[in-house]
Amino acid sequence: MGGSEEADSRRGSGICCPVKLTTKRLVLRRPTADDADAITALANNVEVSRWLARMPHPYNRSHATEWIASVNAANTSECAFVITLAETGQIVGACGFGEMPDFELPQLGYWIGEPHWGNGYATEAVQALIDLVFTASDCETIGAGCRVANVGSRRVIEKCGFQYCGLDMIDSRFEGAVVPIFAFRLTRRVWESLKAWAAA
Repeated sequence: MGGSEEADSRRGSGICCPVKLTTKRLVLRRPTADDADAITALANNVEVSRWLARMPHPYNRSHATEWIASVNAANTSECAFVITLAETGQIVGACGFGEMPDFELPQLGYWIGEPHWGNGYATEAVQALIDLVFTASDCETIGAGCRVANVGSRRVIEKCGFQYCGLDMIDSRFEGAVVPIFAFRLTRRVWESLKAWAAA
């Protein structure tokens, strides 16, 4: 699905991260300092941050610049992208893959700004990121999770082939407490089967 431009030397979770990934409607690209305002405008929304473990609320420009710098650092363990519309370049969200404290498996995460919900962008971006992980690394299993009440996110995760594996707990910056999440995993074998079925 889609394609990737030549990767540079920046690595995240064993992946040599490409500068960008392209899908039918989206371009997933490396965030830059110029993206801070657009990211802040979408992320400073309680309906976004309440569902995410690491996103603070309120979310200001300094949070965006800090995130951009961290995911572009040479020693990062995360491969991260802003999700943009291919036709206009407009940022609609972000996604990434990397190691997270307290999780055995490397985790895939994503968010879409509220004005852009309901268009299938999350599913399209996540599928591209999954393809990158399994084609550009020797990772055998990817983890993902969502808040128990986040029905939309669970649909995206399951649509992308992840299988439910139980309840887990995670620290939420928004709640300032530990909250329950549904945990999912996707193995390379399942991914290969799904790709084969789609091509048949």
